[in-house]
Amino acid sequence: MQFVNSIKEIAYSLIEQDIDPVPKLLLLRDVLSCDSGTASCREALSAVNKSRWIQNLAKEQLNDGSWGRLHSADTCQKRKITTTEIGVRRVLSLGLESSHPILLKATQYLSVILEGVVPIDPPEPNDRWSTGVELFCAATLSQIDPSLPILDKVWNLWLQIAKRTFASGNYNEDQEIRAHNELTGATVRDSYLQLDNKYVWILLTSRAAKI
Repeated sequence: MQFVNSIKEIAYSLIEQDIDPVPKLLLLRDVLSCDSGTASCREALSAVNKSRWIQNLAKEQLNDGSWGRLHSADTCQKRKITTTEIGVRRVLSLGLESSHPILLKATQYLSVILEGVVPIDPPEPNDRWSTGVELFCAATLSQIDPSLPILDKVWNLWLQIAKRTFASGNYNEDQEIRAHNELTGATVRDSYLQLDNKYVWILLTSRAAKI
């Protein structure tokens, strides 16, 4: 308890100084647990929205809610924010929440991808691509709002793959390969689709209480 109080004291002392609005908002919300409706939080959020960081993100965001390609940067395009993955990660790191207009637009775009409505990055010539795109998209969307129903199918798929892979209590590569043969049809040995990749753990831990 003494440690927690010390952390809070430090947070208060920093807030009283003339610090950047982003860390001020994060300290208020994540360290001091201030309600977003309080005057101090509203003031900090207003300052964040006016910051050049948010202005750049809003300016670079396209009408469809993306920042260009989802996962692989288009080297022919000279953009400050090279992919939608990076755009979402930056917005969240600046303290904005899922209800912010920038993230609402991004959520709509990512949901449309998961529904299979729009094509995205140029496809890879292998049997992993469709599963990979679904994973990249779902992991990115789960960072905005892990409770979205559209994530249920993908989250449950990767939970089943993980359960089968660790059925013995230890990691079993053959079981992982067999799980993909049956559930996704993807060839995964020595590939980015194996369970040691960050996208799987971003997605699964977004609903950690359900595992």
